[in-house]
Amino acid sequence: MLRWFAGETLAHFFNLLSRTADDIWEYRKKFWTAYYQRGAISEAWFALGPIAQALGRQQKLQFGDLSRAAQNQSVLIMKLGSFIVAEWSHSGACRFWNENDRLAPGLYRKVYFADDLRNPVRLTKPTTHPTTGPGSAR
Repeated sequence: MLRWFAGETLAHFFNLLSRTADDIWEYRKKFWTAYYQRGAISEAWFALGPIAQALGRQQKLQFGDLSRAAQNQSVLIMKLGSFIVAEWSHSGACRFWNENDRLAPGLYRKVYFADDLRNPVRLTKPTTHPTTGPGSAR
């Protein structure tokens, strides 16, 4: 059931971002959808900034509130194997935590604070997506 919910969550998130984010999200959508189709993503949830929240409410979606972030930002939070991943919109960095890390964000929360989803990340350095080069939109 959670895996099915993860697929629905990804679809809704990408739909919202197609209307609120930059065009690089088409490439991220393909990337994360491929992971989902291979069974790697078992859970997913998103937190929306104020701009995307309005669209989410119109569509009667459930989501977390993203506080202390830029108004146009949103974040997709996923369980990928034994990792928790926070993938930011608007060319934001992607961050990974071990699922047992006490600082890893929980899924399905009502409120997320941007700083908690950005720092500190002890597993890896933040990973950014290229905006130019192979596979980019530019």
